Amino acid sequence: DFVTQCPVLSIPLNIAEGSSSTGPKIFRVFGNGIGFSYELEAAIIIARNLEYIDTELMHESVDKLVKLQIMILSFKK
Repeated sequence: DFVTQCPVLSIPLNIAEGSSSTGPKIFRVFGNGIGFSYELEAAIIIARNLEYIDTELMHESVDKLVKLQIMILSFKK
């Protein structure tokens, strides 16, 4: 589904783009990754509310996404 594909692709692509960066730009890249992950989280919740996915899949997806968010945030420290 297009709604989830954009952030799903944006997170790793943005981090890959910034992997060669140094200095302050690298922190902006991780910030963008977190922002995209929040977009994806919202899209997952909306998909559940519209009954495109079931509650179990929503919880599994959000749990994985939270783990990803924690990993990205750990790089920012």
